Amino acid sequence: MKSKPVKIMLAAAGVLLLLAGAFLLLGPGKAPGDGSQKLILEVMPGMGIQKVTDTLAAQNMLSNAAYFRWLVRWTGGGKIKAGVYELNNGMTAGKIASILTEGKVRMLSITVPEGYHNRQIAELLTEKKLVKSPDEFLKIAEDPEILKKYNI
Repeated sequence: MKSKPVKIMLAAAGVLLLLAGAFLLLGPGKAPGDGSQKLILEVMPGMGIQKVTDTLAAQNMLSNAAYFRWLVRWTGGGKIKAGVYELNNGMTAGKIASILTEGKVRMLSITVPEGYHNRQIAELLTEKKLVKSPDEFLKIAEDPEILKKYNI
């Protein structure tokens, strides 16, 4: 037969586990919506956690901004990777933190017809709103450092 102090300790541990589970499921990390609100978030190189958190909070993507900052620092070392991300308000704080710290950027697919030259590709990318102007693409396509980097 177990002694009274052991029973009390076990009961207290059970209650704490129950409370911790409820906190994690229903607490500050829960999704603020149903996923119907979408956000394309562009994280620039060197953009800090505070700026990213403020942007997400302003767009109603977080239930609790302080909890999100703590979560990113605790799980991702506070390092958010630069890139363009597709998020929605049905994501939990943990899911958003994971996406941003692991660099799971938005992927785009585009087909360039065979035989297109740089000017035609520039027009196509401008039509798809992937570059602001044809000149923006042409400047990059003619950059000697980029050509050297990709052995073109």
